[in-house]
Amino acid sequence: MPKRFLDITPSYPLGEIEFWRVQVAESESGKEVRSTRWNFPRHDWDLYWRRASRVSEAEAIVDILRETKGGGTSFHWKMPYPSSRKDIYMGTGTGARTAWVLPVWIPGSFTLYVNSAQQTVTTHYTVTSYGGANSLHIITFGTAPPSGQAVHCTFVDGYYTPLVRQLNPWRSSLIPPGFSTFECYLTLREPKEDMPAS
Repeated sequence: MPKRFLDITPSYPLGEIEFWRVQVAESESGKEVRSTRWNFPRHDWDLYWRRASRVSEAEAIVDILRETKGGGTSFHWKMPYPSSRKDIYMGTGTGARTAWVLPVWIPGSFTLYVNSAQQTVTTHYTVTSYGGANSLHIITFGTAPPSGQAVHCTFVDGYYTPLVRQLNPWRSSLIPPGFSTFECYLTLREPKEDMPAS
C-alpha cells in the first residue's frame, strides 16, 4: 500500500535545516580534530500555514498525522516549488532489496548512483509509477545494491518529495466562527536510521 502523501502548500517562507553528524575530539594541546560520521546530511523543515481559508487543509493534514500516529510512521511530503538538488540520499543497500522510491516528483532529469557509481536506466534499473494522482516513481534494480552501499540521486527541475516523519507536536490556533485568522505549524524530519557511516 502506498504511503500517504502530503501535498498542501504552506505559507512562505519555509524553514529548512540541513545538519550533519560531526565528531569532535580535542587533544591536550588544544588542537581540535573533526570528522563527519555521515556521508549525506539530514533535513528538517518548519512548515507554517496562515489564512482562514486553510481550515479545511488543516483537517487534511491532521488526518495524515493521525494515520501516521503523530510521527510513529513516515509519509511523503512534496516541497511546493521545483528545485535542483545533488546527492539526495535514498537508502543503503542490503544485498536483497531491489525497489526504492525516487524522492522527486516530475523531475526534468535525474541521475541515480550506487556508492557514487552512476547507474543507467534499462541496463541497471527500470522506473514505474507509484501511487495515484500524486504519484512518485519506483526504481527497481536488476541486481540488488550490495549491502552497505549508499543509493542516492541528483535531479534537475523537480519537486523534492522526501520521506518524512512528524518531529514536534502539531500546533494550530483555534478560531471562533467569524474570525479571519488561522495559523498552524508543523515540523518534519527525514528519517535516517540507516544513514551509512563514512
